[in-house]
Amino acid sequence: MKSLLLAIVAYLTLGIGAYHTFFGDGSFYGILIVGFGVIGILNDIFNKLPKV
Repeated sequence: MKSLLLAIVAYLTLGIGAYHTFFGDGSFYGILIVGFGVIGILNDIFNKLPKV
């Protein structure tokens, strides 16, 4: 449940950041929000990989 909540927040953060970066004024804060979203999504992807 915790990982699902983290994934939902990460995808929403990326969406909001992408909107502000590409359709807004393209400020530093929009790029920072996109960065946090990408880090969260990468965390979600790599935690779902099987452990070797």
